Amino acid sequence: MWIDAHVHLQDERLAGKLNEYADLAKRAGVTCLCSAGTSPSDWERLVSLTETFPIRILPSFGVHPWDAVGLLGDWQEKLENFLSRFPESPIGEIGLDGLRDVPEEIQLRFFRAQLALAVRLRRPVVLHGARSWGRLYEELRPCAGQLPGIMLHAFSASPDLAERFLALGAVFSFGGLLCNENATRCREAATRLPLDRIVIETDSPDCFPNGGIPFPGEGDNSKLNHSANLIKVATALSTLRDISLEEIARATRETTLRFFGMPV
Repeated sequence: MWIDAHVHLQDERLAGKLNEYADLAKRAGVTCLCSAGTSPSDWERLVSLTETFPIRILPSFGVHPWDAVGLLGDWQEKLENFLSRFPESPIGEIGLDGLRDVPEEIQLRFFRAQLALAVRLRRPVVLHGARSWGRLYEELRPCAGQLPGIMLHAFSASPDLAERFLALGAVFSFGGLLCNENATRCREAATRLPLDRIVIETDSPDCFPNGGIPFPGEGDNSKLNHSANLIKVATALSTLRDISLEEIARATRETTLRFFGMPV
């Protein structure tokens, strides 16, 4: 019924907890996860999970701006190899970031290289833009028309900037921030955008939502987010737009599948 449009199931913090993760997700009606690679160090682990995890995984592969620092050598050749193994996979999670102190020169070099690769290979992109949405827009605009799909992960920019991304053909992924009543820009954008351009995510194991279901265990484990909390995000979106959860499930599922080039 539900698709979690953005997770990091290969994250080492979830190692040893994946059986519980799958059980919780299944009970919540989650039937598919879109798991985004962030560096060459996690791509093979992600591939392994696509073969063994009991819930369907749609993978993407890319270098996150946080993981670009110190990354040398043949990373782009490795990325192309993974993309050739998964010809339907987007490139992501890639983008620009204003949360951590990552040199702008490094961020731009990796982002521009991966955008060029997406254009050349005709792949959709899954984009990170935390506190850099305006700069991301300016970098994306010249090549947006040459990309088969654009997904803005954990979107949190203003409704006005959302309109500019909308004109580029973007799909907007909303996560746990939507459950925060003080996140006025994010919630207004989610209210105003066309429903067929919206998908929902947990960004698991991060971004635990207000009112979320704690992960089984104690200590730090209880703070890990997981895909069963997608229902909290869906409920927030349902309330904001005054439409049923069933309609949210149908619309977001169809939009996610279209982005990945899958039949709806």
